[in-house]
Amino acid sequence: MMRFETWMLFVIFVPFIALGLFFIFMGLTAPQGALDDGGHPMSYSLLAGGAFISISVFLGGGLFFYNKGIRDREKRIREKGIHGSAEVLSMEQTGSFINHQPVVIFRLLVTVQNRKPYEVRFKEILNLLDIGRVTEGSVIQVLVHPEKPEYILFG
Repeated sequence: MMRFETWMLFVIFVPFIALGLFFIFMGLTAPQGALDDGGHPMSYSLLAGGAFISISVFLGGGLFFYNKGIRDREKRIREKGIHGSAEVLSMEQTGSFINHQPVVIFRLLVTVQNRKPYEVRFKEILNLLDIGRVTEGSVIQVLVHPEKPEYILFG
């Protein structure tokens, strides 16, 4: 899952909010009846500024809370997760890379104490240093979410 750091959201959305504020300022300070280079009333810049700010706040807030949900779930798994093991049944590359590292879809057979083994599909960034260690048939340690066993973390 793609996670955004807080600074990333700041860097991405603050310039758009600043641009929106600039448009609003231009619309408020323009003389009555002034037109822009395209022949549109300068009061349209109020609409453009409001759109920049609204979209930035909506998308930025959505990504912030999406990211918070992922972080909270990972924190819960780290604190209360059940230790187990997972056999790698198959691995396939998605074709995507994050920081020059491949994103891989794993099909795992997860075994946890006092539960039947179950299969799960799991998408994860595979560190290039781990490529030789994580192969089909290998067994890796995992942490399993206590209530939602489909959510796991590599241990």
